[in-house]
Amino acid sequence: MDVSPETALPKIAATYFPPASGKYEVKPGLMPLGTDYGNGAADGLTFQFDSGFSAYRRVKQAARAERLGKYYRTHDFAPEIAGSVCRFVARRLADEHPGLFELEERGAEATLHCALTGETLQF
Repeated sequence: MDVSPETALPKIAATYFPPASGKYEVKPGLMPLGTDYGNGAADGLTFQFDSGFSAYRRVKQAARAERLGKYYRTHDFAPEIAGSVCRFVARRLADEHPGLFELEERGAEATLHCALTGETLQF
């Protein structure tokens, strides 16, 4: 599962700005997954990757190193729910990007391999 991020990822990111209304508003704007925003196939993906992945990842890693609690919160997040969320994310990554992610599920255990980083997560 060796992948070169430079060749595997789209060079141009999907765009979601400016707002369709023409003015920026701070309000809930939740839309169903798969809503067409004019980005072609990318709009059908829950998790989108492009050539900015490495820079995006560096920023996320720096934030985690600084203080995870500053950027990540949960409340009444039962372990069963956390497990369901992890499996949803892992399955979606593997389904949407089979060349980048590989998921192995054995009963209650799962292993997700990421070709972009060489990392393996077990949960």
